[in-house]
Amino acid sequence: MKPDRKRGIIIGAAIGDALCSPLDGLGPGHIRSIFGRVREYLDPAPALKGRLDRWKKPALYTSISQTIMLILISAREDGGPDMDRFLRSLEDNPPVEGNLYGAFRHPGPAERNLIEKRVRGPEASPSFSCARTAVIAAAARAVSGYGASPLSEGPGMELALNREVHSLAAALIFGSLLEALAVGPGMPAHARLFEMAIAAGERARRAIDSRSGLVFAAGINPESLLRATMDFQGLFERLARLSVREDAERAICEAVNRLVKSPVSRATVNHPLAVPPYALVLCGAGAASPAEPLYAAAEAGGSTGPLGALCGAIAGAAMGTSWIPPKLLDGLVNRRRLLSLAGALADSGKAGEPREFLASEAQLTRKEIEEYAARNRHRPGKAGKKRTKGDPERELSRHVVESWTKLDKARWKKEKRRSEGDV
Repeated sequence: MKPDRKRGIIIGAAIGDALCSPLDGLGPGHIRSIFGRVREYLDPAPALKGRLDRWKKPALYTSISQTIMLILISAREDGGPDMDRFLRSLEDNPPVEGNLYGAFRHPGPAERNLIEKRVRGPEASPSFSCARTAVIAAAARAVSGYGASPLSEGPGMELALNREVHSLAAALIFGSLLEALAVGPGMPAHARLFEMAIAAGERARRAIDSRSGLVFAAGINPESLLRATMDFQGLFERLARLSVREDAERAICEAVNRLVKSPVSRATVNHPLAVPPYALVLCGAGAASPAEPLYAAAEAGGSTGPLGALCGAIAGAAMGTSWIPPKLLDGLVNRRRLLSLAGALADSGKAGEPREFLASEAQLTRKEIEEYAARNRHRPGKAGKKRTKGDPERELSRHVVESWTKLDKARWKKEKRRSEGDV
């Protein structure tokens, strides 16, 4: 893989993460009504309706990009992922006052589980249906050169992050897809992109078949992993025939609803069978601007962070770094250090020590917390307080009681004056 394509995956994922993560959890209609079209890094405060506890610093990447870079920095001498070293490096995660997860910013459930346990082996890794860990593992696998041959050394990287079978399958398939895009001539058209995704699924399926012993030894049922891989291939085949984004989103929701108890109505839920395929839909839409999939991901609402990160990684794999708008590159927080790290990782596979990286990230996390505190200095007791469903009812009850108490007191005074006048 060309060094520029490796840099493109790392920087593209970080920019997509930084652009979209501040809007995580908001609805698409709400985003449009507040911001209109997203074309730059946005401060999410106007859209949070006073819920500033959900605020994220604009243009600052989160734990998605941090974990990708930490895995790559922890690599072995031959460039392969060293997950034992990565897991040990979590013990060096410096404490940051005001953040339970040290240097890591806004991690998802699977990442929080991993950070809290400071695990040393995949047997203790979490098991959640999570698109975030799939994006992390796919990008790291592609940059390290282990995407072309899925399971060449077993599912060590994926299992260290997440043991859920669809999350594992998504990581294997999209790692292989990024590797294939990185040796191609550029961003393929819609139909060709899904043909490549189907082929990546076939490579993953053959690898699971031929290395079922490694999969079984890792504690995963190979048949379950194969079925998960086939779920992706079937969805890709259907999406390849759909050119309208709304139709594609409905197809993704139908595929996810066969696996979950609570039906979903949007393709941006944090599920490995939703966000990664939807990223392909956005990237294959044939937009006039190469950065358009990133903007569409930011406007989509829901799990915008992993969606934007994967769109950026796909564009970076297909086109390197030339497609990135100067406004997004220049505005990225910690841009110079990030470009230096990406260049070192792409050229030589070496970029310092995990401890140094975590220490520098901890400084950025402290600055974000300080800025958050400065924004809330005039809101004592409100910044971190969450309203519950019972709060409106209790407030109404208190208002009614207080109103009747005042009315009763006024009536009593009137009756008293009348009685004193009679006497």
